[in-house]
Amino acid sequence: MKTVIQLMLDCRRPSCLAWGPQLHLFYNDAYMEVLGEKHPSALARPFWDVWPELRQDLGPAVARALKGEPSLQKNMPFQIMRQGFLEPTLFIFSLLPVRDDEGQVAGLFSLGMETTEQVQAEQSQRFLLALTDGLRPLDEPDRITALACEMLGRHLKASRVFYCEVDHLQRTFFIRSNWVRQGLDSVAGETRRLDDYGPQIIDMLYGAQPVAINDIAQDPRTAPYAQAYRRIGLRAYLAIPLIKSNRLISLLSVHSDVPRRWSRRDRYLCEQLIERTWAAAQNAHAQAQLRTAVDKLKMADAQKDEFLAMLGHELRNPLAPIRSAAELLMRAKLDEGEVRQTSEIIARQVDHMTVLIDDLLDVSRVTRGLIELEKTPLDMRRIVQDAVEQVDPLIRSRHHHLALHLTPEVTTVMGDEKRLVQVVANLLNNAAKYTPQGGHLVLRTELHDQKVVLSVMDDGIGMEPELASRVFELFAQAERTPDRASGGLGLGLALVKSLVELHGGGVTGASIGPGKGSTFTVSLPRLPVQAERAKGQQAA
Repeated sequence: MKTVIQLMLDCRRPSCLAWGPQLHLFYNDAYMEVLGEKHPSALARPFWDVWPELRQDLGPAVARALKGEPSLQKNMPFQIMRQGFLEPTLFIFSLLPVRDDEGQVAGLFSLGMETTEQVQAEQSQRFLLALTDGLRPLDEPDRITALACEMLGRHLKASRVFYCEVDHLQRTFFIRSNWVRQGLDSVAGETRRLDDYGPQIIDMLYGAQPVAINDIAQDPRTAPYAQAYRRIGLRAYLAIPLIKSNRLISLLSVHSDVPRRWSRRDRYLCEQLIERTWAAAQNAHAQAQLRTAVDKLKMADAQKDEFLAMLGHELRNPLAPIRSAAELLMRAKLDEGEVRQTSEIIARQVDHMTVLIDDLLDVSRVTRGLIELEKTPLDMRRIVQDAVEQVDPLIRSRHHHLALHLTPEVTTVMGDEKRLVQVVANLLNNAAKYTPQGGHLVLRTELHDQKVVLSVMDDGIGMEPELASRVFELFAQAERTPDRASGGLGLGLALVKSLVELHGGGVTGASIGPGKGSTFTVSLPRLPVQAERAKGQQAA
């Protein structure tokens, strides 16, 4: 027995001797850490009085050792008090029978080694592999962050985990996703102020330092702000910052509703998770943008094909009557009236083709930035009059009723007269074309916040809401009138948008739905009265 005791005392690893019928416990200094607060009262006390919580799992092995059968216990869990916190640990240890002078088993000798770090390292690697596999098929950032929070929370046995995005200008963070243990409130979707959690904590996070708070009420960095933490059921937490381009962009926070000592392994796992989660979310976002870009390219390609088909149709239509008229002039002997009538047919069709080609050239110049505006102070009332004069033949031919409601206030803008007339004329032409015969058109001007607002309303065919958002795109007319009943290349509204924006304004289109009419609204910066007068004096 003396030899066993000397071996135990000289050993640097936790070891103990349980001797006699009651298995009185003796141990070395290294074993004191295993005992924690049970030392020194555990010395010479019966083994099962010291370790009653181990009796169910360890009892059979002890019984076998007392019968002379040694055993090796792997990864036996122990709760050890370290730095004031009860910490779960794992040990591997032997149970060896010790014999007395008569050769009878009179006790047990145990030599142990902690395996917590090793086991946790293996568990961490398995967890990170599972995380990677779980995130790989996900294509939405919210789903990615939600799964990452859930997996980490369950692995660390936390009470709450949340992933948030930081607005460093507003000094706030938005909780994008969170996982909570059953019975706790979710905080997902909430925005919180960083300053509510203490300047020392925030400075550490901005400095790329993880923050481990083992007990909020006792830690001097958090004690003054305990109320803010209590609102979300916090007693301990681990916060991991993510810094990109020298800016704090995200935070991962793991909560515990009881005091807890955070280990190096906990911090490592959280650091790995936030990096991998952010990378996966960024990749998903990039893939979504790529899919959107591909869809837009496909749509643009389809619209191009539709446009080319329309262009061929529109150019061929006038060629047929021109060809017929030319053949008639060459082959038949026509009197003066018939020649005039035939010539008028050719002139009308040439005018139609000229309009089409002019629209194409205008679009080309606008998209290449080749249009130069000759800006002067202009009264929008005069612009409206000139535009109405241009479109009046079409309005009359379709028997529409046009109402003008022009504000009596000064509506002077700085712009190019020809181009602004083109804008208003295109809107009126668009309303007239897409309104069945005998319809009603309204043109209105108003002043809003130093802007001149012009709107054109009709009770025509209207639009689907989805098309209304894209009606200013090139060639959108193909979707609006697939039967081609209204003619044209669908370039008018695209030109309107480009020309209005060149004047520093904006244009919108709206419709309640098909058959409910449409409203197009143009807003242009109003020229201040003082500036208008100054321009007038310079001209004088």
